Amino acid sequence: MVLELESGGLINFSKQNVALVFLTCAAFVLLKKILIFAPKNFIMSKSIIDKINYIVALITEFATAHHITTQQAYRYLQQYKGLDFVDKFYDVEHTYSFENTVEDLTAYCQRMGGTLA
Repeated sequence: MVLELESGGLINFSKQNVALVFLTCAAFVLLKKILIFAPKNFIMSKSIIDKINYIVALITEFATAHHITTQQAYRYLQQYKGLDFVDKFYDVEHTYSFENTVEDLTAYCQRMGGTLA
């Protein structure tokens, strides 16, 4: 993927970088929803930053476990409410290994209609 900058320069992204940009954008979309209701002097707490970093890492682990791209993993988890599950139960899930959490996510998404096993 190549992006042209306003200055006329070009940036060439590898597939891994595109995936990282995609996940970062997704994280900021979630963050933007939070910030809409925040006061003007809002400073993002370390716990929110930790949660965003955890979710981005978890999406990557989910993709690896299921042999899909990170974009596909994000879309799948979004469609079958896996991201809502992680958001709601973050306090518990982040204490487990990624392997256990990926198993939990897989089972939850299956109950919500997903087909990945």
